[in-house]
Amino acid sequence: MTQSQYKTKPLSRKDIRDIAFVLRGIFGQGMNMNLDIIDVLEAGMFNFFGEAYELQIVDRDEMHEYALYLPDIKTIVIREDVYEQALKGNPRHRFTIAHEIGHAVLHNDIRKLARIQGKLPNIKAYENPEWQANEFAGELLAPAHLIADLDVDQIVEQCGVSWSVASHRFNNIRK
Repeated sequence: MTQSQYKTKPLSRKDIRDIAFVLRGIFGQGMNMNLDIIDVLEAGMFNFFGEAYELQIVDRDEMHEYALYLPDIKTIVIREDVYEQALKGNPRHRFTIAHEIGHAVLHNDIRKLARIQGKLPNIKAYENPEWQANEFAGELLAPAHLIADLDVDQIVEQCGVSWSVASHRFNNIRK
């Protein structure tokens, strides 16, 4: 993980797990093993944020990043190829979208992020918005309450996540 230039309000894994659990229910995905990330992106986020939320799908030529969240205008921007691959169930791109949803949910108020100028100090993981969004994405796609009795291969198959994400989730819920 690269060092973030931002520091945000501290959130523990348990905090993030609780938020993702509640949101899965709000999104109508509570017990769905293979979360419909496109439905969450397109319908769930509008239901959660209302008219303030915007989704933009842009051509690959328009941006280098796979996706990003613009908190000042509450907009998730996703490259078209990433969106299309997520539609097809590509684990990496499903995770990318879940990560941006994490930023939208956890960091929707730009004032919560403090930009750090000059030499970057060590930011604790739980204060790093990138770590928080990654943990949220993993919890949203492979929630602890649904994967507790599964092995890594079962998590991959049933939750539609990569082996790396499944392994991380498997290890985290056993700590």
